[in-house]
Amino acid sequence: CGGSVNSATRSGAVGRSAGARDDRPQRRLRGGSGGRLGGTTVTMEDVWEVSADSRIASFAGRLYGRVTGNSHRGGCRTLPTLEAMGHVPISHAVNAVALCNRFLDKHGVEVPRLAFAPVLRTFVRRNIASEAARNAVEFDGGGTEESERPHRRRQSPEAAPRKSVLLHLRPVPGAQAAACVRSVDEDIIRVSRDTHPVRLGGLILSRWPSLEAGLEGSAITVQAMGPRSIETMVKSLAIAWEKAARAYEADISEAGFGCLPSHLRLTGGPAGGRGGG
Repeated sequence: CGGSVNSATRSGAVGRSAGARDDRPQRRLRGGSGGRLGGTTVTMEDVWEVSADSRIASFAGRLYGRVTGNSHRGGCRTLPTLEAMGHVPISHAVNAVALCNRFLDKHGVEVPRLAFAPVLRTFVRRNIASEAARNAVEFDGGGTEESERPHRRRQSPEAAPRKSVLLHLRPVPGAQAAACVRSVDEDIIRVSRDTHPVRLGGLILSRWPSLEAGLEGSAITVQAMGPRSIETMVKSLAIAWEKAARAYEADISEAGFGCLPSHLRLTGGPAGGRGGG
């Protein structure tokens, strides 16, 4: 993950039934491309794109300003959605939210922490300049009926389907976030770069009903270290979240579960010991 090699990123799945919902008025997010994303649409002006060149600390600072500003104003501003494509940008996005939560820890339970609802997005990003070239139909010479049939349109690399991850941010009350952090050492699912996202997503989803019903703990904890492992973790959570959210017809802020990211310092680090950090 970003920062020290002696830290790992972990995400606890926070149950909606446990109160991880935002009760303030929400405006519905609509998609700029017209597509539905996991049953919900998103406006591009609410999306912050995270790239491989993005600075984690800079994004964390912007998120920190948004959360603390909301607290001072009584929660009137909508939280953004982070979009990332590729293992490094996805890792940057998750680490930025985890770092923001570290910044917020100094405020105690009075200020909420940030969780995210992960959604996998498939889209086509078209290059307007080459639109005419992509729509051109080629014909063979010779005048025969077979040769006059247009060839199948070739798909330009600019119009190839692409996949990204959307992290819909949502606030979690500080007291609830603290309770989740205290319970994470009981049962941790560790992710490697070879972990299969679909299988891991199925494992997370299998534990979700018991957690939502209050029969098991307060969080499902998933731990990953390194960009590829973090990407696998997020995609697995997105697979589980989509299935868990299908039962809800309300806004995205109320559907499924929220993933509360935090940094974990591993044994042997400069701080000499293990703890949330």
